[in-house]
Amino acid sequence: MEPWIIPALTVTASFAGGVLGGYFSKRGEIHAVHRELDKVVAQTTATTKAAEEIKDTLLTKAWARDVRKEVCFEAIKTVGKLNERLTDLMLSHRMKEGDFVTDTLRRKKLANDFDAVHDELLGINMLVQVVSSKDVSEAVGELLKYSLDLAIELSKGKLGEGEEQVERGKKFGLLRVHFGEMVRKDLRIDN
Repeated sequence: MEPWIIPALTVTASFAGGVLGGYFSKRGEIHAVHRELDKVVAQTTATTKAAEEIKDTLLTKAWARDVRKEVCFEAIKTVGKLNERLTDLMLSHRMKEGDFVTDTLRRKKLANDFDAVHDELLGINMLVQVVSSKDVSEAVGELLKYSLDLAIELSKGKLGEGEEQVERGKKFGLLRVHFGEMVRKDLRIDN
């Protein structure tokens, strides 16, 4: 055997070992980086998903709160209109014969106006039942029932005179105050 073959093989093996060792070492590093990158991507995906769920939950809660406010404010406005129509109706029945308010057509128009607002509040109450607390819904229900009872008694001439009508009006006012308190509680509005 030639004396230069062993040193040549040694140099070649060293060179090949260095190149292949560097290659496999770099390949191992790249593989390790990919594994770590996969973990980071999975963690980032999980974090992003959790953040999106939290955001959706907060947006849903904010939307629900806004809808609840809108429905309650509509109910408050309609209760005010109902009070006006009921007052007009009660006043028309307190007038003595010969006054312009006792005219049958006027009373019928007032009764129709009352019915329209009562029906409007009835529709709003359906929304109140969906988006508000049970207390608010029950308060609206009490207003609806009491105002309808008053209108029916008025139409039958059974409401009474003077002080009795005033007391019934006061009770309706107290029901309105109770309704307002329930709305304030539901919307967490402080004085």
